[in-house]
Amino acid sequence: MHDVARTPYFRIQDEAVVGLVAAAQHRRQRFRHLVEGEVGRGRELLAEALRLWTGPAYAEFRDEQWAQADAIRLEQLWIAAREGELAARLALGEHDEAIGDIERLIVDEPLSDGPRALLMRAEFASG
Repeated sequence: MHDVARTPYFRIQDEAVVGLVAAAQHRRQRFRHLVEGEVGRGRELLAEALRLWTGPAYAEFRDEQWAQADAIRLEQLWIAAREGELAARLALGEHDEAIGDIERLIVDEPLSDGPRALLMRAEFASG
């Protein structure tokens, strides 16, 4: 596997990877904030991490074997961050406002159960 941390080209040039590394750090902080009851701060951290996302990681190297596993892992991390941010919005009572974003996530990730569960929670809470 290619060592991104020791390759200056990817560390500097691949903004999607940089954004997702930041997302991973924010995600860990977000879960700490949620556990400690700071849902609003957790949502802010995840929203900030998602703003750093600039597109698919290693997009120009998708056919290279060394990049495939990392690209998939980073894509899954991004999806988890999207789900986490939406879950935090629901925890903050933003049910009606989150429904459209949840529906977009379902379209983007049709095989994932997480967004569907979020949609059921949002619709139930909305009445």
